[in-house]
Amino acid sequence: AVADIMGVRCTRNTSGDALAAYFFELSGKLGIPQTLRDCSIRESHIDMLADDAMLQTRLLVNNPLEIKRDDAIAIYTAALDGDLS
Repeated sequence: AVADIMGVRCTRNTSGDALAAYFFELSGKLGIPQTLRDCSIRESHIDMLADDAMLQTRLLVNNPLEIKRDDAIAIYTAALDGDLS
């Protein structure tokens, strides 16, 4: 439904990927930082970020998948350079 409202062409199976690509392209056009590195986050910050993320229990319990500290580290590491494929 969001993809339709935004005018993003996609199929039902690709709507998430199409919306992610749309917003990534839009953020680039607007000059919004696209990676954690663009926000001055470095590898040395990842452990602290993962530890802090694990304290967000209100959000973690509502996530459909269990997120562990290693998962958070992997997500932050991928987001460091925008490798979220």
